Amino acid sequence: MRLFLLSQVEEAAHKKHGGPEGLEEQRRTQLSAKVEKRVTKRKEDSRKEEQAAERVKQIKDRIEQESKKGKHVVEGEVYNDETGMHERTFTDGPAVEVELI
Repeated sequence: MRLFLLSQVEEAAHKKHGGPEGLEEQRRTQLSAKVEKRVTKRKEDSRKEEQAAERVKQIKDRIEQESKKGKHVVEGEVYNDETGMHERTFTDGPAVEVELI
């Protein structure tokens, strides 16, 4: 372990940074870089959260569309006395004869 005198530390700082003003400028630069890094990271995290929410919304919409696609909605139903069958017409397809039990 090495111990330094305060005068030695001040002399090394003066040589490296050009005096107390240079040291303060170095500290301000480091602090502003740290703050900028945090802001950038938060923006990136926010963007990722928005993208994830959009993907979830797209998946939900796709599932909803696929579930609607498979359903047959009865548009009308007519009873035929001659055959004793019910004729159902659907919104997305042809008419079908069914026997109700």
